[in-house]
Amino acid sequence: MKIILASESPRRRELLEMMGIKFETKPSNSDETFEEGLSITEQSKRLAYIKAKSVFDETTGDRAVIGSDTMVIKDNKIYGKPHTREQAIEMLRDLSNSKHQVITSICVISQKNGEYKEQLDYDIADVYFKEMTDEEIEKWIDEGKPYDKAGGYAAQSEFGVHIKKIDGNFFTIMGLPIHKLYDMLKSI
Repeated sequence: MKIILASESPRRRELLEMMGIKFETKPSNSDETFEEGLSITEQSKRLAYIKAKSVFDETTGDRAVIGSDTMVIKDNKIYGKPHTREQAIEMLRDLSNSKHQVITSICVISQKNGEYKEQLDYDIADVYFKEMTDEEIEKWIDEGKPYDKAGGYAAQSEFGVHIKKIDGNFFTIMGLPIHKLYDMLKSI
C-alpha cells in the first residue's frame, strides 16, 4: 500500500523517515480558513481532515493519506506561522516566560482492497518557555528560522534552550504525534 504525506513540512517528513516508513509527499492545496463556531480542537481536527481528504480525492489505488495540522495556543489565542519579523517578535515575546499548548491533529484516510477508512485524532502538549531577552528573540528571528513554524519556534532545534519543560509528547510539538500515527497505520 502506498503511503502519502499531505504536507511539505520537512519536520513531518523527518519523523516519517525516523519511523522507517516509505512514503511520498503530495502537498494539500485545501482552503485552511477557519470555520465559524468550532472550538480550537475541532478547527485543528477539521484542517487535518481536509488536508488528507483533498489529497486522497486526487489519488487512486490502495493508499493511506496522512494529513496533519499543528497550532500553538495561549489564552485561547492561536499563534500560527509568522509572516513578518514584527509578527515573529510579538509571538515570541507573548510566549516568553509562560506556558502554552501545542495541539497537533492527525487524519489518516485509507483505502485497502476496496475498504475505505477514516481515522481522526489529536494530541496536546503543554510547553513552558523560559524568559527570553529581546536579543535572544531577535537572534532566532534574524537567522530566518521562525517563518514556517506555528508559534515561530522549533523545539527540536537550537531554540530548545529556551524551553524549560514539556508536559506531553515531544513529537506532537514537532508536528506529528507519531505514537498515534503508528497505531492508525497499524490498524489498516
